[in-house]
Amino acid sequence: MSARTTIEHGTLRGWRQHKRHGSIACDPCAAARRLSKQDPPAESTQRARQQWNRGMVGDSRPATSAPVIETCTVDGCGITADQPAPSPAMVRIHVPGSTDPARWYCPGRCAAIGRALADLRSVAA
Repeated sequence: MSARTTIEHGTLRGWRQHKRHGSIACDPCAAARRLSKQDPPAESTQRARQQWNRGMVGDSRPATSAPVIETCTVDGCGITADQPAPSPAMVRIHVPGSTDPARWYCPGRCAAIGRALADLRSVAA
């Protein structure tokens, strides 16, 4: 066996040599790999992570529990369009093929959300 094919058994380097040669790692090399994964990261790795996170360390903040869609406070926003518009500024949203009936929404955010919901319901239909 030449020096080129010698495997340093029981080390992480040995595990890599097994992989490079296309052979299954022996038990001592596999154990060395498992132990290496349990070791804490090197100081240089920690510095790189810290630099990537702009110096922040530790656990991240828990996510805020804000609702994705807030309830609109405008009277008549979201009612079906089988009735006349509750206000002249209301926008009628109807997507052909949607399971959602036409509805009146206040302009802006509510109309955009209503349009998106109707679009989604047309895909699901």
